[in-house]
This record gives sequence, structure tokens and C-alpha cells, in this order.
Amino acid sequence: MPKKLIEICIVVAIIGILIAIGEPLFGKHPGYSRACVNGVSYLQFPNGSTTVEFTKDGTIKTCNE
Repeated sequence: MPKKLIEICIVVAIIGILIAIGEPLFGKHPGYSRACVNGVSYLQFPNGSTTVEFTKDGTIKTCNE
């Protein structure tokens, strides 16, 4: 019986570690990076494409907004 309990604890610990590692890597990353060049905010995506960032009203977003 104690051997089975130890095995269960190890499995639970491994699952917890995988969740802890996976959350920051996959769960919270927005999928783009933001850069500021000459006062204008740009977004760069993992595929390499870059675009100017816009505000909700359609104007170009500056770095101080």
C-alpha cells in the first residue's frame, strides 16, 4: 500500500510541474511582441510580420498611450 501511495504522489507532482511550466510558456503569452520606434508602437508576430499598432478609434498608437 505505501508503494502505491508513493507512485500516486510522484504522478501528481509530475503533473503539477508540467502545469507550472506550461502555463507561462503557452497560457499567458499574447503571441506578439510590442516595440516602440520613433514614438510609434509596432507589433511583431511570431511569423515575422510587423504592423503599426492602432488604438480603438483607428488612430496610430504612440508609445506614451
